[in-house]
Amino acid sequence: MLEIKNQSGAPGILSNFDRCRLLVVENGFFLDGATNRMLAALGARVERTDGEIPSPSRALNPCDAAIIDISLSSEETFAWAEKLHELGIPYIFATNLEKNSGDQHLRPFRLCADMAELQSIAAALFDGERFN
Repeated sequence: MLEIKNQSGAPGILSNFDRCRLLVVENGFFLDGATNRMLAALGARVERTDGEIPSPSRALNPCDAAIIDISLSSEETFAWAEKLHELGIPYIFATNLEKNSGDQHLRPFRLCADMAELQSIAAALFDGERFN
């Protein structure tokens, strides 16, 4: 994994959040304040799709990576995934609920104020590379 010394001093893979333009596709109740502050402390510039989800077919502001709330409707979720894939923007599906049951391989990532969870998200999004 690429390690970058950044302004936040984040270790390892978390340093990839530094100066990362991170799009969070949500319905307004997904990204809590503590998680948003932690991402900001890591250097991420978070843009949220609060409230009504804009159509993924409209022009997106430039972003380096995206996190899609898995609790959105399947139509919205997959429309966003398709658009992000088309643009070559790495993305993951996530939840903000506890991971306590189900198949380990089928569970989405958990977006919360927990360094281990954010490390897993960073590893999946950046795969050892810094997107610019």
